[in-house]
Amino acid sequence: MVIEGICLRPAQDFERVGIDIPNSLNIEFFIPESEQQIVERGRNVDFIIAPSHTVTIGEKVFGGLHNLKVLQLTGAGFDKVDLDAAARHGVPVAHAPGQNTRSVAQYVFIMAGLLLRRMLEGHHLVFQGQYREARNTLTTPTLHEFGDQNLAIIGMGRIGREVARIGKFFDYRIGYYDIKKLPPGDESEIQATYFDREAIFQWADVITLHIPLTPETRLMVGKSEFNRMKPNAILINISRGGIVDEDALCKALLEGRLQGAGVDVFNQEPPPPDHPFFHLDPAVRHRLLLSSHMGGKTFEANRRMYSFAVENVRAYLVDGKPLRYSLNFDEYNKEA
Repeated sequence: MVIEGICLRPAQDFERVGIDIPNSLNIEFFIPESEQQIVERGRNVDFIIAPSHTVTIGEKVFGGLHNLKVLQLTGAGFDKVDLDAAARHGVPVAHAPGQNTRSVAQYVFIMAGLLLRRMLEGHHLVFQGQYREARNTLTTPTLHEFGDQNLAIIGMGRIGREVARIGKFFDYRIGYYDIKKLPPGDESEIQATYFDREAIFQWADVITLHIPLTPETRLMVGKSEFNRMKPNAILINISRGGIVDEDALCKALLEGRLQGAGVDVFNQEPPPPDHPFFHLDPAVRHRLLLSSHMGGKTFEANRRMYSFAVENVRAYLVDGKPLRYSLNFDEYNKEA
């Protein structure tokens, strides 16, 4: 028996990391421009495999694809899926948490290192032939090594815990905020101290975000949070763009209320040409490090994510096994 499905990613994503599609699954690969296109290309399919950053998948898809039995995401986020619509139509939605944990956690320290050592500024000065100016401008009081600082982690899930583990290796003091405080045993194991939401921004030297985008977390980091932060602190956002007020971030950099920021995600992706990030004063431009939503994008992480997604769908639809990491199944509660 061959199960029909669509994948909202190009086939080469899977080919590049050596993922073979099992013979029991027949998949059409394409990048959709709208929900309507998903419905048109996906009539009679049993499953959809989709990235977390696809077009919104909502009522039009779940209501229009009458044979749809599962939506499997290759990433961890659900913010592009209308979960209420999925529930109304009885379609379980599964994701692939933890597959890119190591890649994202390492990216935090890559970004932090570039900012703490002011490497962007140094690169541009040396590249322009201003070697001595770089040596004189980038003074040691403004350059910092890892460790002996306060590392604040917002969101202590899988990625947050991996960041904490790496941070302890570098001898950071670890603090965290989460809507759910960890049990004392877990706090002791990762040597992390809980702070309330207001206090952690005041305490932090390096603050890194690892929370989903929800109505409660949208614009969670804004003017009041930047006002609480130390002027020599840096902010790293590799979670979701809508969590940070981007205008407030620009203002904090311009007014010297923040030493630097690493931003991998944006409120609108890709950001428009008139985005304030692209029009910052040159004096502070090199204190803002931007990348294109690639914190979890490594060969190893992609191989794990795509392999998990394909096998989860196959095991569920072909072998009749429980769907792993599904919002609508008890198995999710056991493993998430």
